[in-house]
Amino acid sequence: MVEDDLLHVLEIEKLCFSDPWCINMFQEAVYAYECLVLTDLDSILGFFIGFGVLDEYEIYNVVIRPDAQSKGYGKYLMKYAILQHNGRYNKYFLEVRKSNLPAISLYKSIGFNEIYVRKDYYKKPVEDAIVFLL
Repeated sequence: MVEDDLLHVLEIEKLCFSDPWCINMFQEAVYAYECLVLTDLDSILGFFIGFGVLDEYEIYNVVIRPDAQSKGYGKYLMKYAILQHNGRYNKYFLEVRKSNLPAISLYKSIGFNEIYVRKDYYKKPVEDAIVFLL
């Protein structure tokens, strides 16, 4: 991901989330975190944002454009990002809205396991977050 991608990334974020990141968050992320985009020949299909410290890695954002969902792109993007680390991290964490059943199914298919719930973590609307560990 580069700065020129950010308007497209923000558009996808707004389509997929009720409380999306703002452009400033993406501008900071592109320089501070691992940020990947998944593209086809002429457009961005989705993106991945994460960050590692020592042997732990937190996945902040995995998003696939609505018209490209349910085609395996999310799984591909996550597996690609994890494989690029070459075993550097022993633990991968992420959180997801309790109601996001497609994402939960994806994470479980990769091998993530639920470790706890963060009560009322999300806003707009208020909802619990499930924290997963790989």
